[in-house]
Amino acid sequence: MLRRDHIRAHLERRAREYLSSAVPKAAATLVRLLDDNSEHVQRDAATELLAHAGIAPPEEPSLALQVNVNPGYVVDLSPPDKTIEHERDT
Repeated sequence: MLRRDHIRAHLERRAREYLSSAVPKAAATLVRLLDDNSEHVQRDAATELLAHAGIAPPEEPSLALQVNVNPGYVVDLSPPDKTIEHERDT
């Protein structure tokens, strides 16, 4: 039955029409879930709504590392009976 292109096209068109009638209800559900008691549900609803609006989080998490950072101060926590000699960089 679905091997015939015109039958498949007709069924797909009917399915899209049927589903499109539920779009306002689905959108209202997502908006209602923004005020749910669960923060997890709120986040998922917000993410879904933003994605449909074309606003999406980055594909990969970004991480910025800063290397070769010299400390401004060095705190010596060694016991008082042991003295550590340190030459100061000039």
